[in-house]
Amino acid sequence: MNTLFNFSNKHPLITILILISACILAGLYVGDLYLDSSPASMMMKDDPNREFYAESLDKFSSDNILAIYIEDADLFSPEKLGKLEEFIRTIDNPKEFPDITRIESLLSVNNFKGYPDYLDSSPLMETAPDTLAEAQKIKENALGNPIFEKNLISKNGNATMVNIYLRPVDPSQKEDTRETVLKVRELIDGSDSTPGYIDNFNVIFEIGRPFMSEQITSIIMHDMTILLPIAFVILMIMLTLTMGSLVGALLPIMTSSLSIFFTFGFMGAFNLPLNLVTFIVPILVIVIGSSEDVHILSTYKEVQILEKNPDKAIRKLSRILGTAVFLTSLTTFLGFLSISINEITALVQFGIVAGFAMLINPITTFLFSPLYLKYLVKDSSVKKERRGDRRVNRFFDTLSLKIIDLINIKGQKLITILLLFAVVVAAFTVFIEVDNDTKGFFKKNSILSQRLDILDQEMSGTTSFQVVLWQNKGTLPEIQELQETLAAPVDDDNLMEIDIFAESVPGESLDIFDNSEDELLIFEDLDEELSIFDTPDTDDLPKELFKEPAYLLLLSHIKENLNRDYDFDKIISIADYIQLLNREMNVGIEGDFDRIPASEDPRSANLIAQYVLNLHREEIEPYVTADWSEARIIIKHNISSSRNIKETVKGIEKDIRIMLDEVDPLLEFKVTGENVLINDAADSITKSQVLGLGLLLTTIFIIMSILFMNIKAGLLSLIPNLFPVFLFFGFMGIFKIPLNLGTCMVAAIAIGLSVDDTIHFMTSFNHELRKTQDKKLAVKNVMGSEIRPIISTSISLILSFGTLTLAQLMPLVYFGFLSAIVILRALIADLLITPILLSKFQLVNISDLYKLKLAEELKSSPVFQDMSMNEIKKFVLMGKVSTKASGENIITIGETEQKIYILLSGKAVVVRKDESSEQASFLAEISTGAILGEISLLRDMVRSATVTVTEDVSYLEIDWSGLERLKKSSKTISMKLYRNIAAILGNRLVEMTDKVIMLQKDKT
Repeated sequence: MNTLFNFSNKHPLITILILISACILAGLYVGDLYLDSSPASMMMKDDPNREFYAESLDKFSSDNILAIYIEDADLFSPEKLGKLEEFIRTIDNPKEFPDITRIESLLSVNNFKGYPDYLDSSPLMETAPDTLAEAQKIKENALGNPIFEKNLISKNGNATMVNIYLRPVDPSQKEDTRETVLKVRELIDGSDSTPGYIDNFNVIFEIGRPFMSEQITSIIMHDMTILLPIAFVILMIMLTLTMGSLVGALLPIMTSSLSIFFTFGFMGAFNLPLNLVTFIVPILVIVIGSSEDVHILSTYKEVQILEKNPDKAIRKLSRILGTAVFLTSLTTFLGFLSISINEITALVQFGIVAGFAMLINPITTFLFSPLYLKYLVKDSSVKKERRGDRRVNRFFDTLSLKIIDLINIKGQKLITILLLFAVVVAAFTVFIEVDNDTKGFFKKNSILSQRLDILDQEMSGTTSFQVVLWQNKGTLPEIQELQETLAAPVDDDNLMEIDIFAESVPGESLDIFDNSEDELLIFEDLDEELSIFDTPDTDDLPKELFKEPAYLLLLSHIKENLNRDYDFDKIISIADYIQLLNREMNVGIEGDFDRIPASEDPRSANLIAQYVLNLHREEIEPYVTADWSEARIIIKHNISSSRNIKETVKGIEKDIRIMLDEVDPLLEFKVTGENVLINDAADSITKSQVLGLGLLLTTIFIIMSILFMNIKAGLLSLIPNLFPVFLFFGFMGIFKIPLNLGTCMVAAIAIGLSVDDTIHFMTSFNHELRKTQDKKLAVKNVMGSEIRPIISTSISLILSFGTLTLAQLMPLVYFGFLSAIVILRALIADLLITPILLSKFQLVNISDLYKLKLAEELKSSPVFQDMSMNEIKKFVLMGKVSTKASGENIITIGETEQKIYILLSGKAVVVRKDESSEQASFLAEISTGAILGEISLLRDMVRSATVTVTEDVSYLEIDWSGLERLKKSSKTISMKLYRNIAAILGNRLVEMTDKVIMLQKDKT
């Protein structure tokens, strides 16, 4: 980042050309950006069940259905049915509505009506009736058909459905049917020139998956046009107030605008759509991207007061903030990227897009900021800001002092209370529920929620489970095992069971002969190409499986059991059609024929074959494949909770497996459907959340440990950032906020954001501590300089995230609310917990270590005996490095202090002034590596000599508290240092003893 900052400062013209070129490149792809509001984005990307679901749609029929609900007390009158027919004829126009593949309505279905002499299978309503009596007859026939009930007509006959089947679309190919949905809506609602059908019925509206997708698209477009400007305005107001002028507010706006444009270009180039979650990335760029701009502007204001030359001020700014901004950008980038460690398509896309945005934003900021500071932020503007900023300055100064007093007086108690509070609240995490409920995405007062409520009351739900059944052709050993089972001797008790199973094979008839020697099952009249005792080719296994009575009976039993055990709206399969035809074909005959023909009756197969002739392929396409080898049961319901869906699916699977095993062990099935796949994806949210957060925290721990070359630093950086996360999950459990597409992003983002202020605080604290050698003073100075950017960015973040509560999609409302709460808690942690923890020990920044240049001869100094150059540098960075010019004193005789001085470069002399003669006596000449005043560490004493510089020097001064901090931060270095000082003191004691002995000898 330093390199980019300095490059822009040195080469403004080239930088401008780079930014313009980047804008042109992004502009080439912005036009390729598209919206994806399909349910597929909420599913797992590589879910094998998703592939099965897609294949089932190819085999049966598309579930991309736009349903039109029509309700009227006089629905079955010539006038109303005439309008219904007119509406259907209008949309049944391939030229005007090319996306429509089929329309299912009262006009398209057959009316199976049995009479003693014949079966009437003519259309229920070929055209609108002319008389009320005819209309009522249609109503009577419709209500008498159990398949139509709550499917095409309500129980009271006042409502009907028109199911419009639309062609399947692939969002990745930028396909949608939104135009068709809008044209149908225009037909219903009317326009300025044409009245709509809404005037002809009490209630008429569209619903279904295409409608939901269109609603989400409209919401995304609406929210972007509303929320983006609001976020910009909030940011402008907050930054103008906190920075003191409009000039300070413009930089974040300009850099975020460029970053958003680059992000849109990236999305277009790599086919990444705007979806339920990626559309908030521009708002995040505005909100989060402003953080570093505020730090840059705040620091530049301070630097510019000292450095009047803009170039020098910008270079100094780069040195002060370069490392911190690089790290904050990195942690924010990692926080968002960690969300892509997910299996849900929308979240993977969000992680990639947001990660890119958080990477390109600091790059844009570091390229653009020097130009902005150099040419737009003048000296006069700074002075003007200082004059107009007095009240704001007084507020921050007062707040800073109050926080410092609180930390100094009750710091230990405060941190204990806060951490205990976090632990107690975090205990409620166990009550969090994962819920990817698509209905719950919409507010309760939304149009979609209201329409779904009406539909749930009058008709069957728009969501469904789909149970697909087929015969597993199996491997050769499996088939041979089945053959052995079938060929085994049987007795009368199990004969019926074998009989039912045997008759399930098409073309078979079963004759049973009593043989005195043995009991044999002889299969006759099999298909000529297949004998069950031959080695079968799996391709030759029986087709038309679900024309067999036993298998149709199985479908009927499944429906009965599910209706008994669950509260479903409607269950339909091909068995319902056969059962209906069996009932109508036997009108006037005594007996219960409202059932599947008996499988033990040899005539049943022929009867079913005749019934099938009355069914149109289009009518039964959703329930059975063209070759009748696979069947699908559609279970319509209004279950929305992910937990309830999961429990229900598990129950269905258990029940169906038992029933299938009783009939045919080779039968397989799978429960599928959009809501099943979306629910499966919900289960992955918890796993991805734990994995992503764990990886992010580990990465931050490693980065901070490496940056400050101390594991304690890594742990220190985590504590204040885990505090808001613990509270976040705890409050989710307390307030029953579900973990879903929106809320699962908050924790990772919160960590990425809150660690930013921690890094700035830690970096500034180390700088101040080296300068002052006083922990309390260092905390006070850091608080004074950092409180403005920390509070202003946090408030901006809170208010900007709060704008998302105005969104129409509930996951985004939760996301905005929880993010605002988390940022508030992170602010508390950064202002209270971080300073208390920092004051416990001192850290060394690896960047400072790299930049520090020391003379190699220091390694030969007795003070640094057995120390590596890196260890010497670490020790030097623990103290205060000062410089003196020739003729100045480092130590003056008569001073009292507990400090030692180590010469890092230059030369000096030690002289002592005789008090009686006032003549200075030369004691020694010292150079690089010499230690001065080491005796003062042992006791308070008055300096007995003066150390005067003879050649410009740099020297390290460190007091006892500094050595204590060194002991806490690095035991290895402190042990070596203490040993070396002890050796120096010992040598000096020996030298002094020898001098005393020599003086005594001279006297004697």
